[in-house]
Amino acid sequence: MANREDIRKATLGGDISKVAKKVINIPGTDKKVEIRQLTLLEVKKLSEKVLDDKDKSKTDAVKLIAYTVIACVYEPGTENRIYDDSDFNVIVNTPSNGVFDNLYSEISDLSDISLKEAKKN
Repeated sequence: MANREDIRKATLGGDISKVAKKVINIPGTDKKVEIRQLTLLEVKKLSEKVLDDKDKSKTDAVKLIAYTVIACVYEPGTENRIYDDSDFNVIVNTPSNGVFDNLYSEISDLSDISLKEAKKN
């Protein structure tokens, strides 16, 4: 049976606590980006940003897609995010099922974010 210190070592460091990363191609381009799993703190910040303007008990699915992409897409191998909050209006005005939906889908697979669950709220 594991003791407290063994459990702490196994869960508070090493590979299990590393953020998952994946380099992907942007469909329709020759460009690559790195997507990253959200940390718990980033999930908290994101959950506050994506609330519906009229009903704060619900998640706005469009905000969820845009702000998730903003938070999770990086220049490969760097700490440089590709997008920032100033890109929000451009992102939300792109066609559905386009590049940002594709990026969101890849990120959600990596971070276990569910748009279907958000739409239920």
